Amino acid sequence: MQAISRQFIFAATTAISVIFGILLEALSGDLFSTWSDDVKISSLMGLGLLFCIFLWLRSRFSGTHAIMRQAIVLNEERQDAAQPHIKRGLVLMVSLYSPQKSTIGAALKQAKGAQKQALLDQIETAKQALDFETLDLPNSNLVLGIQAVKAHASKLEACWLLSTEDLYDAEHNLVAPGSYSSARVLAAYLSQDPALKNVDFYYEDFSIRQGAEARIAGRIQTAMNRAFLAANARKIAASDIAADITSGTGAMKLGMILTSLDSDRDIQFMGTTYADDATPVKGQLNPILYPFTTSKTD
Repeated sequence: MQAISRQFIFAATTAISVIFGILLEALSGDLFSTWSDDVKISSLMGLGLLFCIFLWLRSRFSGTHAIMRQAIVLNEERQDAAQPHIKRGLVLMVSLYSPQKSTIGAALKQAKGAQKQALLDQIETAKQALDFETLDLPNSNLVLGIQAVKAHASKLEACWLLSTEDLYDAEHNLVAPGSYSSARVLAAYLSQDPALKNVDFYYEDFSIRQGAEARIAGRIQTAMNRAFLAANARKIAASDIAADITSGTGAMKLGMILTSLDSDRDIQFMGTTYADDATPVKGQLNPILYPFTTSKTD
């Protein structure tokens, strides 16, 4: 009877995963904009319900429950290596580099046509040459990754940078650039920081193929599991590793969360800092750690 029950739960969770993926892809496409408000609300509620049922069934199948404890706000300026929430390992999703507030970013916003293309070519050249002065990472979108890593600098030993590969069509024309080159740049930039001199950064075997949104979560889970296996080989316990979900698409975040909840791994997110009057402090972000523990069920 136990075997039948486990087979049923496995089949049910698999079916829900497929339906979840189809709904998620529909909601992220052009079809969503043609639906009425009632259909939109019902679809979103259905998606949430499917996700809750999936998590419940999955916990029954695995015999464990994931329990979230109180969130912890980390601050690199008040860092203490003795604090248990500072991690030895970190898995980080890297987005495609965007210059944003940098000098070249400001110029790019004003440029058009051939001038804009020349600046884009300059950025690609700078990425290949690891020209950090031109890229100005602290004023780019990659500052989120920099801050996420530095929050654990006092104990961090290894960091796995997840990224996406370039997407090409059948004629080998570039359809969508991936973030693999950005992960390479970020790894090189962080490696030169004296506070991170003892940290090993890995990115070469942790990129995923772009494609249908419904398949991304599974690909992220595969990459995450490779990182967790590598952490285990380094004798980094599950409770001593965190997954930062700040960057990436919704499906990427979902894949990172579901993989992390298989054990006592924590989830990290770069959160906004608020003043006493509850207004956000511009430019100030702190990593928020969401600690999880797993409990066995009978």
